[in-house]
Amino acid sequence: MIGYDHDTETLERALARGTIDAAAPDLQTLARGCETLVIALPVDATRDALDALAGSPGPALVIDVASVKAPLVGPGARVANYVGTHPMA
Repeated sequence: MIGYDHDTETLERALARGTIDAAAPDLQTLARGCETLVIALPVDATRDALDALAGSPGPALVIDVASVKAPLVGPGARVANYVGTHPMA
């Protein structure tokens, strides 16, 4: 499992604990290096992540686990292979 976080200390802790196997330097690198990308962020940050991925080739599947979808419909439509999901579904 490859992880990314803008906070390098968080990435270092995840690596040290074995939560992730490797750390990506940025979201685009992460997207290029995986088959499935799970975005697990607050809604506003999820929207920003989708905006950052818009129009770029990426993984075979991009999903998020945000609790609401209305703010993500527009940004998600610009991301190849995006499927909005719900954490409780």
